[in-house]
Amino acid sequence: MKLLIINDNLLEGGAEIYVKNLIKILLDKKHDVRLITFDNDFESKIEKYDINHDIITNIKHNKLDKIKFHKKLYLKLRQYIDEFSPDKIIVNNLFASPFTQYRALEGYDAYQVVHDYHFICPKSTCIKSDYEICSGYKENCFKNCKYHKSKFLLKIKEMQTKKLENIRKKHIKKFISPSDCLKKYLYNYGYNVVCINNPVDVDKFKYVDYKKINELRIYTYVGMINERKGIFKFLDAFKAFSLNNNVILNIIGKCSTENDELILNKYLNNKKINYIGKISNDDVLLKLKDSNFLIVPSLWMENYPTTVIEGMLTKNLILGSNRGGIPEMLINEQTMVFDILNKMKRQIRINTCRHNATMHYLNNYGYIPLWILVKVLSFGMVCELFTILK
Repeated sequence: MKLLIINDNLLEGGAEIYVKNLIKILLDKKHDVRLITFDNDFESKIEKYDINHDIITNIKHNKLDKIKFHKKLYLKLRQYIDEFSPDKIIVNNLFASPFTQYRALEGYDAYQVVHDYHFICPKSTCIKSDYEICSGYKENCFKNCKYHKSKFLLKIKEMQTKKLENIRKKHIKKFISPSDCLKKYLYNYGYNVVCINNPVDVDKFKYVDYKKINELRIYTYVGMINERKGIFKFLDAFKAFSLNNNVILNIIGKCSTENDELILNKYLNNKKINYIGKISNDDVLLKLKDSNFLIVPSLWMENYPTTVIEGMLTKNLILGSNRGGIPEMLINEQTMVFDILNKMKRQIRINTCRHNATMHYLNNYGYIPLWILVKVLSFGMVCELFTILK
């Protein structure tokens, strides 16, 4: 089968990891695969990409393309699509020039993997200004959420959101959500959607040894560093928790803004906090192999974070907030769910040190079982994907 995959960036975050894993699996299954990106930093990233570069085409764009139709860009994209003439198109993030990108799909069977809540929320977070969960723009969030101070720009954003919704539904045959939580949101907004969990490159984890729990316990956070990711609230809890415990916290990722960097620096005088910064995914996995606990304290509505699966595969105990798709991933003794807003400090301490079932398994066997991942990590997920490509 000839399959075309489209995504804005080549290397960046979760969506890009998903795309790479999917391409590897499809190539392994002997499908004819091509990738189109719209990455203005393509030249600096391509050498780090460990997939055949010949299957990749990059199209550059400008900032204004985000808000208008660009005929020249459309003709170029359409030419690439028509020359390859794919049986199916799988699109992911389309932010570079959405009005252009969606229109170029006309006449082809196109399916879109939705990686966050931006279809229904202008901030992509689905949380209100007080961090309570929101149901999307139908809840009048353009006025209530104070997304922008300018009423004129708010109105423009609202019109753009609704117009893009109509364009998506016109040109995309079916939408794919990695989590049941996002699937329910999209269904309520009239999207034709199914849930298929993200594929994972399990070969990277074949030689991960079982871990013994030592006196020093290593916590790891992986992700963007900002308030909506919950890392600052967790750091408040960790500050008190670490005083009388032999623990270290590794923070991996980059700050979203200069203000986030200033906030983070206030915590770094704690010698038990180690800020590593942004590193490659392979280096992240090396850090996780030495870690005991993976922290996912998000305040916003996460979809199906790949980091959680990577944490499980590297035999970390996962501590996740009760937001978005996180709870549905954390369903056995290798995982704990906590209320990020109300009881973080108390429950982190309980979940990691006093939870009888989990600590019994760790103390008596020295490792955490991985049977939970049989379905999630199976390449059968890709077979399930193909059942809806019709």
